[in-house]
Order: sequence, then C-alpha cells, then structure tokens
Amino acid sequence: EGHALINPNQLREKTIDILIDSTIPKEKQLDLLEDIRTTAGLSEYQMREIVSRPLTGFFESAASDLVALRDSKTEIFQKQIQQAVDDFGPESVAVEIGRAERDEFLQNIEPEITQFQVLKATASEIFSGPADPLVKVDTLLQQFQKDFLPPHQIPTLLEGIDKGSVVFQDDKLPSALLKVKIPELKNFAQQGIQFLLDLPNTRAMVEQMRNADIGGFESFEFLQRLVDGAFRKQLNAFSQSFQHSEAASPFREIEEHCNRWRTNYEKTTTRKDREFILDTGLELMQNFADGLLTKPVNEFARNIEDLQLDVHCSEVIESVRTGSDLLLAFRNGHFVQILAAVSQRAANNPALLQIIKQALHLTTTGTNFFRGLLNRDWEKPIAQALKKDPRSKELREVYGVLSDALNLFLPLQSIDYLTPFLQYQKQLGAIRDETVRNKLIQRYETQALSLRAL
Repeated sequence: EGHALINPNQLREKTIDILIDSTIPKEKQLDLLEDIRTTAGLSEYQMREIVSRPLTGFFESAASDLVALRDSKTEIFQKQIQQAVDDFGPESVAVEIGRAERDEFLQNIEPEITQFQVLKATASEIFSGPADPLVKVDTLLQQFQKDFLPPHQIPTLLEGIDKGSVVFQDDKLPSALLKVKIPELKNFAQQGIQFLLDLPNTRAMVEQMRNADIGGFESFEFLQRLVDGAFRKQLNAFSQSFQHSEAASPFREIEEHCNRWRTNYEKTTTRKDREFILDTGLELMQNFADGLLTKPVNEFARNIEDLQLDVHCSEVIESVRTGSDLLLAFRNGHFVQILAAVSQRAANNPALLQIIKQALHLTTTGTNFFRGLLNRDWEKPIAQALKKDPRSKELREVYGVLSDALNLFLPLQSIDYLTPFLQYQKQLGAIRDETVRNKLIQRYETQALSLRAL
C-alpha cells in the first residue's frame, strides 16, 4: 500500500544500470540498490525473486553464450591456421594473419565474458545472498515443491512456453518486428511480419490443401491454435488439472506448512521476524529429517498413473508434437518441396495453382523467419545495438519479445531440450521407481538435517 504498481523490467533495468557502471564503488552500488528496494516498498525476498535471481540467470546465460561463441570461433581459427600451415608453412604470412585474427578476437571477447561473470556473481549476492540460512531453507522447500508437488512444478515448466504463446496471440511479435530498424535484420523482420500477417489464413489454407488431397500440412494447425489462443487454453487446463487433482492429496498438509512458511518469509522485514521465521523453518527441517516425507511420497507414487493418463496432459502433448512436426518441416524445407512437386502436376488447374501459390508464399516466409529465429540471427545485431544505446526501451522490448518467442519454440525443435511435458512424465516415472524414490527421500532428509544444524 502507498506505492505505485511494481514494474519488474524497470527495476531490473535500474539495477543493471548500477551494476554496469564501473565508476560506482561496490559499497555505493549496494546503497543505491537498497534505495531502489525501499522506494519500491519491497522486502529483500521480493527483490531477490523479482530482480536478483532473474538477472543472475540472464548474466549467466550471456556469459555461457559468449563462452560457447569463443570456443567455436577459436576452433574455426585453429583449423584455418592449421590449413595455412599445411598450405604455406608454419612461418608464412597467412599463418601470422590467422594468429593475429584469433588473438584479436580473444582480446575482445574475454573482457566481455569476465564482465558478465562478475555481474552474475554480484547479482547473486545482493539482497540476502545464498549464504543466508533463511535462503537455504527457502531454496530446499522450493526444490521440494518442484520435485513432488504438481501445482508448483507444472506452472514453472510452462512459464516460458506460455509467455511465448502470448506474443503470438496478442500480436506482440509482429508489433515488435515493425520496430526493428537494424539493417542486418531488415530481411528477417520483413519475412516475419509477412508470415505473421498471413497466419490468420492458415485454417482455410489447410482445409483447401485437404480438399485438394495435398498432404503434409496438418501441422499448420498448431499455428492456428497459437493465434486463436486455443494452445494457451490447453496449457492452462493442463496446469489447473494438476492443481485440483486428488493424486497429490498425500502432500496437502506438508504443502500447507511449506506455503505458510514461505508466505511469512516473504513478509519478513525485521530482525525479530527473521529469528522467528528461522526457528519455524528449522523446525520444519527437523520434521523432514525425522521421516515426514516417507509416507506421503510412497502414497503419491501409487497415484502417479492417474496423472500420467490425464486427458489434459494428452491434449497438450498432442499439440506439442504437432508443433514439433511443424518446426521440423520448416527447418528442412519440406513444405516448399511438397508444393514444388505438386505444382508440376497442377499445371492445367488454375484454381489449384492459386492455392499452391498462396501456400508457397506462406511457407517460404515461415521457413525464413523460423530459421532466423531459432538460429538466433537477431540476437547479436540487437545486442550490439544495445551496447551503443543501452537505454533504448524499443530495443529491449524487441529483444524481450523475440526471446519469449524463442522460448516457446525451443522445447519443440529438438529432443535435446525435452519438452516440459516429457520432463514431467519422466519425473513421475522416476518417483514410481522405488529405488529412485528412496534415494530422493534420503537426499532431502540429509539436506534437512544439515540445515537443522545451522
């Protein structure tokens, strides 16, 4: 009460501005960050959840991406240098040029990697870092909820996909692409805009293809579900089904204890509050260590089949598989190949040729857009533009929307990412395994016992 509505992105931007300013001493940075917290009227817990943890993840991801870029480029340089040695000899000018280019690249990228690693470490320390015993108790309870309680596990897994579906449903993606003014991304943006503008016609196109006995376009229905919001409704129904399922009833009492403790922890502001919350948290840890989990976990394991066979789960998995087929066809150019083959057989059918022409336009722009999106062709140009103009809200918005769209499709494009649904099904299967289940219970009992000794 008494404070304006919280804008998480604004809080994070202010924090980044402080952290990247090398002219501000670290002690002064902490004071400025504390001013942001008190002005916003947030507790340390809330600031950590809203600002510190997301930024830590962002900086870690940025550092990892740069390390991957450094390693891949270094490997390319090494191959080029070795080729120059084989062709012209170890003392040749070509070898010297190759080494100079490699060294220049490393000299430029290493400071960037170090900067993000330092920013990650700093972000993870602010607002009661991981050494705080309250944070340790809270972390263990969060992990427990993710491992065993579907109402907490599912929304976490679906968050990225849900955010990505919103940018399609609410026209955020085409609006963002219209704001792209970077020359290198002109074609990518134009292809994306044209493709997205044509999306509302996908249902009619698929129907026309079906009537013309042209197969292979059924996966386009996934895009229609994105645009009209049907896919997001499936996600929400899937999440709600777990929240109201009786399968997790063995955990209800423990869940209430965890939620009550975490709610009180979020509101902690004084030293006296901290002492009370820590005492109750350690008492809960003692219960964990004394075998509180054994009975409900075993009961839950007997109920798992009901969760695995839930109709909402089946519907979402079917949609995800359709989306995976769609991306595979886009990436491999299957749609264009099908249409090219059909057009040769429809030379004397003007109506069919018109259908093929419309479909070819949609699939060509879609192929170009998805390849650029999934290959992250947009990421480096926008990042470079942000370095020149770090306060540009427009660039940040475009980057955020494209990131959300990418997070929607990443779990669909490769088994390496595993969809959240497959992850959860795999986790349920693991809990049904008595050996795995007992090891998991023992791990929590051991961790709780070590926390109880704090």
